[in-house]
Amino acid sequence: MNTSPSIVNQLLRPFGFLYGAGACIRRQLYIVFGLRKSVEIPAWVIGNLSVGGSGKTPLVIELVRRLSKECGDGFSVATLSRGYGRKSNGFYRVTECDSAKFGDEPCELYVSMGDLPHVGVFVGENRVNALARIKSEGFDLALLDDGMQHLPLLAKGYILTTDYARLPDQDYCMPSGRLREFNGCTELVDFVVVTKCPGDLVDFHFQELRSRLQGLLKENFRSEFDKRILFVGQGLSFFRVSNDDGKLTEVDLSVVVASISSDFFAVTGVVGGEGVVLGWKQFLPIVGEKVYRDHFSFEQRHIQEWVKEMGQKNIQNFVCTRKDWMRILPFIGEFGCEIQLLVVGTMPVLLEPMDDYEFLLNEILKK
Repeated sequence: MNTSPSIVNQLLRPFGFLYGAGACIRRQLYIVFGLRKSVEIPAWVIGNLSVGGSGKTPLVIELVRRLSKECGDGFSVATLSRGYGRKSNGFYRVTECDSAKFGDEPCELYVSMGDLPHVGVFVGENRVNALARIKSEGFDLALLDDGMQHLPLLAKGYILTTDYARLPDQDYCMPSGRLREFNGCTELVDFVVVTKCPGDLVDFHFQELRSRLQGLLKENFRSEFDKRILFVGQGLSFFRVSNDDGKLTEVDLSVVVASISSDFFAVTGVVGGEGVVLGWKQFLPIVGEKVYRDHFSFEQRHIQEWVKEMGQKNIQNFVCTRKDWMRILPFIGEFGCEIQLLVVGTMPVLLEPMDDYEFLLNEILKK
């Protein structure tokens, strides 16, 4: 699953140890001096130990959908994000797709759950104050998209997400690896969700991984590792984009493939963008591509450059991730009406019996 570390990474490990030790000391100081604050609203953090994408936002979307279905009318759920990359500060409720004001991931949450009643999407860098505001607006439960390292908050529960391709027990702290903290700094974790798993995992492999990862859980939960460490694959959802207002309409892949009359130009600004495009090439004829760093701030000139290259290569279809579309949307007019726009989103695919996930939902809802 994991590649061997390079010589450079090995040389950087002492610095990674110092980074991890500093993070551990900071966490212990918060605990010893009682600096962590609980809040009145039940709040669950969905976070990770590593930098980069580990499938947090798609999991939040899936959990909100299932909780809304489980609880029905009269029960309201809020999501809270820091709003990474936004140009504003403070607390806001997301009411439109404006990534400059709210950040791309909150906008993705807003677009993905806009059809759900009694769901609110919020941003706020001070989670304690933001959660108090959310409680005052009448919400019953809050799910935080990231926040495992936000120590001022003591949440009701913590769900740790980790990418199957780079599990934390085989990774190192930055700058040698991608970890923000040592593995032992997860004393509050109630559940571990291993994301982006291949669909051919067998029961024996599940149990092997659970045994390896049980040390990430709270000590008193480690004996329950068989139902507190879950595995999800990664499915794809496809959306056609209205060239007029940028609204997304979900379509089946078969419909997309059947309607292809030209090649595609692909753009990604997410973690592992090269791999994302490579995966798309299995079902889309992609002949041009641009890969940017995670959370890249697109400008009008970038879209103009893509459209120019597409014209030179006679490409009439454009594809990007749902997260990237949140930052490209303000410049939709640059594409013109001739270019067909396709957006690809990700969603968790349950790899185990539904009972295992019902236990997670019940724990979130427990009084």
